[in-house]
Amino acid sequence: MNFLIFCIYIPLVHSELHSFITTYTGINGQTIAGIPEFSAVTTLDGRQIDYYDSEIKKLIPRQDWMKEFTSTDMWKEDTEIREEVQKIYKNNIHVLMQRYNQSRGDHTYQRMYGCEWDDETDIKSGFDRYSYDGEDFITLEMKNSRYKTSVPQAFATVQKWNKNTAQLESLKKYYNYECIYWLKEFLHFSKAAFKKTVSHLPGQSFTKSIPKIQTVNNTKSSGFEYTSHIIYAVIPGILILIAIGCCWKKLKPCKKHDPYYKKYDDPLLLVHLLQII
Repeated sequence: MNFLIFCIYIPLVHSELHSFITTYTGINGQTIAGIPEFSAVTTLDGRQIDYYDSEIKKLIPRQDWMKEFTSTDMWKEDTEIREEVQKIYKNNIHVLMQRYNQSRGDHTYQRMYGCEWDDETDIKSGFDRYSYDGEDFITLEMKNSRYKTSVPQAFATVQKWNKNTAQLESLKKYYNYECIYWLKEFLHFSKAAFKKTVSHLPGQSFTKSIPKIQTVNNTKSSGFEYTSHIIYAVIPGILILIAIGCCWKKLKPCKKHDPYYKKYDDPLLLVHLLQII
């Protein structure tokens, strides 16, 4: 009797949704010890990568690989932006209290904005949401590039912001291009740092007495000069190929060669400071 054995190979595709989010929180009233009046947190895939608040008054890296950026102009600019946003938030809360006929009490004003990217489908999206005392206040509708609200106290602000078409267009470009660009860049550095950590785990050295091939990519399309290392390591019975990319140039906004870059005026100021209600 003959038997036929069929082997079916089904490739498994792993799709992961990545996120790059900044959250600003302003508090008015009696704050609990250890909770600042203003804080700014940036996360990559749910993990904090930087932090600022009104008490420490400086931008702090939350991941070791972020420490390389603390000496860059971008880090200084981001710190200054948060200082300005802090001032704006203090004023905004007082304006909102007047609109809600509140003269005292503890109140919070928050903004959460950023973007998401699916590394398999390449589908990307942005979001920009404001809340007051934990309730939805204003949302930026990305499809139509218009702010919307169902809260009467926010009508005046929505009308004001929607009249500024130039700023709306700049914000649209930010979420469609620059935000996605930085998400991918920070993902690159995060993964490179992880691979570097793995290569230094205790045990048999991955690179000891192993030939190393080094190539340099001088393309500066993204404001970086990458040095890529291809390292072959052999553990009994296993061949491991590790590719690590490192960046040694100062961090700068991407330029014309980068497919995600679109030039527009003062993108950081627009996306961070368009909050005066």
